[in-house]
Amino acid sequence: MKWIYAAALGVALLGAPAMAQNEPPGGAASPPATAPDSGQQQFKQISAEFDAAMKAFSAEYGKAKTQEERNKLYPSKYPKAEEYANRMLPLAKADPKSPLARDVYVWIASHDQDKLANEALGHLADNFATDPAVARQIVPQLQWSDSPEAEKLLRAVIEQSSNRQQKGVAQLTLGTYLKNRNRTADAETLLDDVAKNYADVKVGRSSLADQANNVLFEVRNLAIGKTAPEITGESVDGKPMKLSDYKGKVVVLDFFGDW
Repeated sequence: MKWIYAAALGVALLGAPAMAQNEPPGGAASPPATAPDSGQQQFKQISAEFDAAMKAFSAEYGKAKTQEERNKLYPSKYPKAEEYANRMLPLAKADPKSPLARDVYVWIASHDQDKLANEALGHLADNFATDPAVARQIVPQLQWSDSPEAEKLLRAVIEQSSNRQQKGVAQLTLGTYLKNRNRTADAETLLDDVAKNYADVKVGRSSLADQANNVLFEVRNLAIGKTAPEITGESVDGKPMKLSDYKGKVVVLDFFGDW
Protein backbone atom coordinates (compact mmCIF):
# COMPACT_ATOMS: atom_id res chain seq x y z
CA MET A 1 0.00 0.00 0.00
CA LYS A 2 1.38 3.37 -1.09
CA TRP A 3 0.49 5.37 1.91
CA ILE A 4 3.20 6.27 4.62
CA TYR A 5 2.28 7.03 8.11
CA ALA A 6 9.14 3.37 14.41
CA ALA A 7 11.34 2.78 17.09
CA ALA A 8 9.36 1.38 20.04
CA LEU A 9 8.87 3.68 23.05
CA GLY A 10 7.92 2.72 26.58
CA VAL A 11 7.00 -0.69 27.88
CA ALA A 12 4.91 -3.14 25.81
CA LEU A 13 1.59 -3.77 27.47
CA LEU A 14 0.66 -7.05 25.81
CA GLY A 15 0.55 -8.85 29.14
CA ALA A 16 -1.14 -7.82 32.37
CA PRO A 17 1.26 -6.24 34.86
CA ALA A 18 2.00 -8.11 38.03
CA MET A 19 0.16 -6.56 40.97
CA ALA A 20 1.04 -6.72 44.64
CA GLN A 21 -1.51 -8.71 46.58
CA ASN A 22 -2.37 -8.89 50.25
CA GLU A 23 -3.57 -11.98 52.05
CA PRO A 24 -6.98 -11.40 53.65
CA PRO A 25 -8.11 -13.29 56.76
CA GLY A 26 -8.66 -16.97 56.07
CA GLY A 27 -5.76 -17.23 53.65
CA ALA A 28 -7.79 -16.53 50.46
CA ALA A 29 -5.99 -14.40 47.89
CA SER A 30 -7.46 -10.93 47.45
CA PRO A 31 -8.16 -9.55 43.94
CA PRO A 32 -5.42 -7.41 42.34
CA ALA A 33 -5.25 -3.87 43.67
CA THR A 34 -5.70 -2.68 40.07
CA ALA A 35 -7.47 -4.65 37.35
CA PRO A 36 -5.29 -5.70 34.41
CA ASP A 37 -5.32 -3.37 31.42
CA SER A 38 -8.04 -4.21 28.90
CA GLY A 39 -7.20 -4.96 25.29
CA GLN A 40 -8.60 -1.61 24.25
CA GLN A 41 -6.32 0.16 26.74
CA GLN A 42 -3.33 -1.77 25.43
CA PHE A 43 -4.23 -0.84 21.86
CA LYS A 44 -4.50 2.83 22.79
CA GLN A 45 -1.16 2.67 24.61
CA ILE A 46 0.65 1.11 21.64
CA SER A 47 -0.89 3.51 19.11
CA ALA A 48 -0.04 6.44 21.42
CA GLU A 49 3.58 5.25 21.54
CA PHE A 50 3.67 5.22 17.74
CA ASP A 51 2.23 8.75 17.59
CA ALA A 52 4.80 9.96 20.12
CA ALA A 53 7.62 8.36 18.15
CA MET A 54 6.36 9.97 14.95
CA LYS A 55 6.13 13.35 16.67
CA ALA A 56 9.69 12.98 17.96
CA PHE A 57 10.91 12.05 14.49
CA SER A 58 9.15 15.04 12.93
CA ALA A 59 10.76 17.36 15.48
CA GLU A 60 14.24 16.03 14.72
CA TYR A 61 13.58 16.13 10.99
CA GLY A 62 12.53 19.75 11.28
CA LYS A 63 15.75 20.63 13.09
CA ALA A 64 18.00 18.95 10.51
CA LYS A 65 19.86 21.54 8.48
CA THR A 66 20.95 19.51 5.47
CA GLN A 67 19.38 16.85 3.27
CA GLU A 68 22.15 14.47 4.31
CA GLU A 69 21.16 14.87 7.96
CA ARG A 70 17.51 14.26 7.07
CA ASN A 71 18.34 11.15 5.09
CA LYS A 72 20.25 9.69 8.04
CA LEU A 73 17.25 10.10 10.31
CA TYR A 74 15.00 7.73 8.36
CA PRO A 75 16.74 4.40 9.07
CA SER A 76 17.42 5.22 12.71
CA LYS A 77 14.48 7.35 13.88
CA TYR A 78 11.49 6.87 11.58
CA PRO A 79 8.88 4.76 13.44
CA LYS A 80 8.49 1.30 11.91
CA ALA A 81 4.77 0.63 11.80
CA GLU A 82 5.34 -3.12 11.48
CA GLU A 83 6.87 -3.30 14.96
CA TYR A 84 3.82 -1.67 16.52
CA ALA A 85 1.45 -3.73 14.38
CA ASN A 86 3.05 -6.96 15.58
CA ARG A 87 2.38 -5.90 19.16
CA MET A 88 -1.26 -5.17 18.36
CA LEU A 89 -2.06 -8.34 16.39
CA PRO A 90 -2.46 -10.66 19.41
CA LEU A 91 -5.18 -8.32 20.69
CA ALA A 92 -7.14 -8.74 17.46
CA LYS A 93 -6.56 -12.47 17.11
CA ALA A 94 -7.92 -13.09 20.61
CA ASP A 95 -11.40 -12.11 19.32
CA PRO A 96 -11.29 -11.53 15.53
CA LYS A 97 -14.86 -10.22 15.23
CA SER A 98 -14.76 -7.75 18.12
CA PRO A 99 -14.70 -3.94 17.86
CA LEU A 100 -11.13 -4.08 19.19
CA ALA A 101 -10.11 -6.36 16.31
CA ARG A 102 -11.67 -3.88 13.90
CA ASP A 103 -9.70 -1.01 15.46
CA VAL A 104 -6.45 -2.99 15.27
CA TYR A 105 -6.94 -3.99 11.63
CA VAL A 106 -7.97 -0.48 10.62
CA TRP A 107 -4.81 0.89 12.27
CA ILE A 108 -2.59 -1.67 10.54
CA ALA A 109 -4.22 -1.11 7.14
CA SER A 110 -3.71 2.64 7.56
CA HIS A 111 -0.08 2.50 8.65
CA ASP A 112 1.66 -0.62 7.34
CA GLN A 113 2.48 -1.22 3.67
CA ASP A 114 3.50 -4.86 3.52
CA LYS A 115 2.36 -8.35 4.54
CA LEU A 116 0.57 -7.26 7.70
CA ALA A 117 -1.49 -4.74 5.74
CA ASN A 118 -2.59 -7.51 3.39
CA GLU A 119 -3.64 -9.60 6.37
CA ALA A 120 -5.51 -6.67 7.90
CA LEU A 121 -7.43 -5.93 4.68
CA GLY A 122 -8.39 -9.59 4.40
CA HIS A 123 -9.80 -9.62 7.93
CA LEU A 124 -11.70 -6.38 7.31
CA ALA A 125 -13.23 -7.89 4.17
CA ASP A 126 -14.26 -11.05 6.01
CA ASN A 127 -15.67 -9.46 9.16
CA PHE A 128 -16.13 -5.69 8.84
CA ALA A 129 -17.01 -4.86 5.24
CA THR A 130 -20.04 -2.77 6.23
CA ASP A 131 -18.48 -1.10 9.27
CA PRO A 132 -18.64 2.73 9.12
CA ALA A 133 -15.05 3.06 10.38
CA VAL A 134 -13.81 0.92 7.49
CA ALA A 135 -15.88 2.91 5.00
CA ARG A 136 -14.56 6.19 6.36
CA GLN A 137 -10.89 5.45 7.05
CA ILE A 138 -9.89 2.64 4.68
CA VAL A 139 -12.07 2.38 1.56
CA PRO A 140 -11.29 5.79 -0.06
CA GLN A 141 -7.50 5.29 0.12
CA LEU A 142 -7.51 1.86 -1.53
CA GLN A 143 -7.47 3.24 -5.08
CA TRP A 144 -3.67 3.50 -4.76
CA SER A 145 -3.16 0.25 -2.84
CA ASP A 146 -0.76 -2.43 -4.05
CA SER A 147 -2.48 -5.13 -2.03
CA PRO A 148 -4.50 -7.82 -3.80
CA GLU A 149 -6.73 -7.85 -0.71
CA ALA A 150 -7.87 -4.31 -1.55
CA GLU A 151 -10.09 -5.59 -4.36
CA LYS A 152 -11.52 -8.26 -2.06
CA LEU A 153 -12.50 -5.64 0.54
CA LEU A 154 -13.98 -3.23 -2.02
CA ARG A 155 -16.10 -5.95 -3.62
CA ALA A 156 -17.29 -7.06 -0.18
CA VAL A 157 -18.43 -3.51 0.59
CA ILE A 158 -20.26 -3.24 -2.75
CA GLU A 159 -22.01 -6.59 -2.27
CA GLN A 160 -22.88 -6.31 1.42
CA SER A 161 -23.45 -2.66 2.29
CA SER A 162 -26.98 -1.28 2.42
CA ASN A 163 -25.63 2.26 2.77
CA ARG A 164 -25.84 3.93 -0.64
CA GLN A 165 -22.94 6.32 -0.08
CA GLN A 166 -20.67 3.54 1.19
CA LYS A 167 -21.55 1.37 -1.79
CA GLY A 168 -20.99 4.22 -4.27
CA VAL A 169 -17.65 5.25 -2.80
CA ALA A 170 -16.48 1.62 -2.84
CA GLN A 171 -17.53 1.26 -6.47
CA LEU A 172 -15.77 4.48 -7.48
CA THR A 173 -12.65 3.41 -5.58
CA LEU A 174 -12.65 -0.04 -7.15
CA GLY A 175 -13.07 1.44 -10.62
CA THR A 176 -10.08 3.70 -10.03
CA TYR A 177 -8.09 0.81 -8.52
CA LEU A 178 -8.72 -1.31 -11.64
CA LYS A 179 -7.91 1.63 -13.95
CA ASN A 180 -4.55 1.98 -12.22
CA ARG A 181 -3.87 -1.69 -13.01
CA ASN A 182 -4.82 -1.35 -16.69
CA ARG A 183 -8.00 -3.40 -16.26
CA THR A 184 -9.86 -0.79 -18.24
CA ALA A 185 -12.90 -2.81 -19.33
CA ASP A 186 -13.83 -3.74 -15.76
CA ALA A 187 -13.03 -0.21 -14.61
CA GLU A 188 -15.30 1.38 -17.22
CA THR A 189 -18.24 -0.86 -16.27
CA LEU A 190 -18.02 0.16 -12.62
CA LEU A 191 -17.38 3.84 -13.32
CA ASP A 192 -20.19 4.06 -15.87
CA ASP A 193 -22.63 2.79 -13.27
CA VAL A 194 -21.44 5.37 -10.73
CA ALA A 195 -21.71 8.16 -13.32
CA LYS A 196 -25.30 7.15 -14.17
CA ASN A 197 -26.67 6.39 -10.71
CA TYR A 198 -24.84 8.50 -8.12
CA ALA A 199 -25.28 12.09 -9.30
CA ASP A 200 -27.22 12.84 -6.11
CA VAL A 201 -24.55 11.51 -3.73
CA LYS A 202 -22.02 14.18 -2.84
CA VAL A 203 -18.68 13.39 -1.24
CA GLY A 204 -16.38 16.33 -0.62
CA ARG A 205 -16.92 19.13 -3.13
CA SER A 206 -18.49 17.09 -5.92
CA SER A 207 -20.85 14.22 -6.56
CA LEU A 208 -19.71 10.64 -7.01
CA ALA A 209 -20.98 10.86 -10.60
CA ASP A 210 -18.71 13.85 -11.34
CA GLN A 211 -15.74 12.07 -9.81
CA ALA A 212 -16.48 8.94 -11.84
CA ASN A 213 -16.68 10.99 -15.05
CA ASN A 214 -13.26 12.48 -14.32
CA VAL A 215 -11.75 9.00 -14.03
CA LEU A 216 -13.61 7.85 -17.15
CA PHE A 217 -12.08 10.75 -19.07
CA GLU A 218 -8.64 9.45 -18.11
CA VAL A 219 -9.54 5.91 -19.14
CA ARG A 220 -10.95 6.95 -22.51
CA ASN A 221 -8.64 9.80 -23.46
CA LEU A 222 -5.36 9.70 -21.57
CA ALA A 223 -4.37 6.05 -21.70
CA ILE A 224 -1.33 4.85 -23.65
CA GLY A 225 -2.21 4.58 -27.33
CA LYS A 226 -4.95 7.21 -27.22
CA THR A 227 -4.77 10.43 -29.23
CA ALA A 228 -3.64 13.21 -26.93
CA PRO A 229 -6.28 15.90 -26.34
CA GLU A 230 -5.63 19.34 -27.76
CA ILE A 231 -3.52 21.69 -25.67
CA THR A 232 -3.26 25.41 -26.40
CA GLY A 233 -1.12 28.05 -24.79
CA GLU A 234 1.99 30.13 -25.25
CA SER A 235 5.47 28.92 -26.05
CA VAL A 236 8.50 29.95 -24.00
CA ASP A 237 8.87 32.76 -26.54
CA GLY A 238 5.38 34.05 -25.76
CA LYS A 239 3.91 32.93 -29.09
CA PRO A 240 0.58 31.06 -29.43
CA MET A 241 0.97 27.33 -29.87
CA LYS A 242 -1.14 24.18 -30.16
CA LEU A 243 -0.13 20.63 -29.50
CA SER A 244 -1.66 19.56 -32.82
CA ASP A 245 0.91 21.75 -34.62
CA TYR A 246 3.48 19.12 -33.71
CA LYS A 247 1.54 16.10 -34.93
CA GLY A 248 3.91 13.44 -36.30
CA LYS A 249 6.83 14.72 -34.22
CA VAL A 250 8.22 13.47 -30.94
CA VAL A 251 6.91 15.78 -28.23
CA VAL A 252 7.79 15.88 -24.54
CA LEU A 253 5.15 17.47 -22.31
CA ASP A 254 6.23 18.57 -18.85
CA PHE A 255 3.36 19.30 -16.43
CA PHE A 256 4.10 20.80 -13.06
CA GLY A 257 2.29 22.62 -10.32
CA ASP A 258 3.18 24.89 -7.43
CA TRP A 259 0.94 24.97 -4.36
